[in-house]
Amino acid sequence: GGHCGPAAKSMDGGLTWQRIDDLLPKDYQTKHRNCPTLQRIIAPDGKARLMIFSNTGGGVGRVVSEDNGATWETLPTVLVPRVAMPFTGFMPLKDGRVAVFGQQRSDPAVETDRPQDDQGIIMLTSPDGGLTWSTPRLIASFPEKNLCEPFALRSDDGKEICVLMRENRHKGNSMMCFRDRKSVV
Repeated sequence: GGHCGPAAKSMDGGLTWQRIDDLLPKDYQTKHRNCPTLQRIIAPDGKARLMIFSNTGGGVGRVVSEDNGATWETLPTVLVPRVAMPFTGFMPLKDGRVAVFGQQRSDPAVETDRPQDDQGIIMLTSPDGGLTWSTPRLIASFPEKNLCEPFALRSDDGKEICVLMRENRHKGNSMMCFRDRKSVV
């Protein structure tokens, strides 16, 4: 949950590792926090990007490499209110966009049916390989379950997306929701 770093890469399938801290932007270990996630995003034009998502205190921070990790740069923060963790779920969509899934604390001014410390699952999409992102959309909430750390997967036939979520009150089982269904299971 603290500052990001250290970072390392492996060129032999994980048998050996080389530190790459000096390749990351200077603000990576000071501005970026809390459980960074790494995703490989392919833009509709075929451009591949490695993107590290983190928490910056004002949204989701991004550090990107467009040369397979040889160099890195900081991109502007994705403004997501009431977020403490970076995106933990990722899914390429059939139309070329990519989707990310994360958790967002409830807004007591709007969501009066949820406890103030409760979280729901949000989804954002990017049409351009992670450079710009849509407004967060709440896709799952379950009062008093405090849903968090979503992971997305696609069915074998490719027709359905399932998002698995941890029940963070530690009083029940993990939960899941499905695209095009109206309930959380």
